[in-house]
Amino acid sequence: MIKTETKVSGGFRTLKGAQTFLAIRGYISTVRKNGLRAAHALHDALLGNPWTPALTS
Repeated sequence: MIKTETKVSGGFRTLKGAQTFLAIRGYISTVRKNGLRAAHALHDALLGNPWTPALTS
C-alpha cells in the first residue's frame, strides 16, 4: 500500500504523514480481519472508543 501511495501521488510530504497513514491503514486491516466494518470502527475510534482485539491467554 505504501508503494502505491508513492507512485500515485509522488509520496508523502513528511515522515509523520506516512506514519499516520500506516497506523490508520493497519487499524482498518486488523478490524476487517476480525469481521467488523471499518467505517463503524473508525467512527467509534474518532469518538474516543476504539476497538481493540480481545486478549488471549
